[in-house]
Amino acid sequence: MTTNVPGPRERLYVLGRPIREILPYVPIAERMRIGVAVLTYAGEAAFGITADFASVPEVESFAGAVVDEVAKLHKAAGRAAPADVVLPTRRPRSGAGQARSRRAAAARVAQLS
Repeated sequence: MTTNVPGPRERLYVLGRPIREILPYVPIAERMRIGVAVLTYAGEAAFGITADFASVPEVESFAGAVVDEVAKLHKAAGRAAPADVVLPTRRPRSGAGQARSRRAAAARVAQLS
């Protein structure tokens, strides 16, 4: 599944403190083994990639390819690629739950404004 969600254009606050970023998440389901979401917030776009590690063990490579392709789009548009791209990852769970373990990678990749 792939989805895009336009978020608030202006920065939001909770108890007087700014929300720095919002990361999208697509839950995986019985037949859906990978999800990609794009959410914009306060002039930035965040990509969230969620996958069943047993079905998509190369999810880190996929997330890296998304970052590379967004950088190419920036270059084609005559803009500098963002320097603050982050690819957090988690190790798959061990033991009986490993077949259903999930790996998520979220990348903040585009400065839109």
